[in-house]
Formats: sequence, structure tokens, C-alpha cells
Amino acid sequence: MMLDRFCGPDGPGGSTTAAVMLASLRTGDRAEFEGALTALFAAIPGELHVKREGFYHSVFFAALQTVGAEITPESRSDKGRIDAVLKTPGFIYVIEFKLGSAESALQQIKERRYHEAFLADPRPIILLGAGGFAERNPRCLWEDVPQ
Repeated sequence: MMLDRFCGPDGPGGSTTAAVMLASLRTGDRAEFEGALTALFAAIPGELHVKREGFYHSVFFAALQTVGAEITPESRSDKGRIDAVLKTPGFIYVIEFKLGSAESALQQIKERRYHEAFLADPRPIILLGAGGFAERNPRCLWEDVPQ
């Protein structure tokens, strides 16, 4: 069931939820990404949800890895452990997940300055705090790092 949901009957890509998520991150379409993220988790039966951040990290990682995203889970720097770093040709996303609020996820990224490990890269860096998973109401907050 999971492979069919992530990959679709024709394999990676196409119009699967994960493919829409990756395409929206490549183009920077934040609204489309949030809709696809909501759809991804809404499609998982309620009894399979686990109230642990690691569950949401794993599903997110597996979905995007399956469609060919350049994503590193639990990326380490001198500032700590970043939940995920996703690189596209046009952007670098520094991502933090929280069962609670997206605000607390974004605040952690900023307080710990996770983005500093990528400052030498010419691509724009976007901080992405994702939260609301405990209530099954995913929400994202975004912040562009000034260049």
C-alpha cells in the first residue's frame, strides 16, 4: 500500500503525492507543497499514525527519496542535528519537524543556526518548519535566509 501511494502504478514520478511535493520544492511553490504534504499524511489511516516526530520524518523521507529527491535525514553540523536537508537545483531546504507547532520548528532552526553549514553554496537557503502533526493538521512556516 505504501509503495503504491508513494510511487503510483507507473513507478516514481508522475502525479503521485510525493512527486507533487518534490516538483513544488523544485519550483518554490509553497502552497502546492503544503497541500501535497497534507494529502500525504491524510492518506495514511489514522490507526497507523504514531505520535512521534520520527514517524513523520520517516514517511517524509521515504516519500521524497522514492521519487529521486536529494534528501539527507538527520544531517549533522556543529550546531546539532537537522531533521532533513533537501537540495534541488535551485534551492536548499533546511527542515525541522515538530509534533506541536510549526512556529517552534522554525524557531529551533533559527536559534541553532542550522543553515550556516550551507552558506558557501550559491543556492538560496529556505528554512522550513513543519508542525501540527499531533493534531493531524500539518502546517509549514517558511523563511528565506538573506543572501
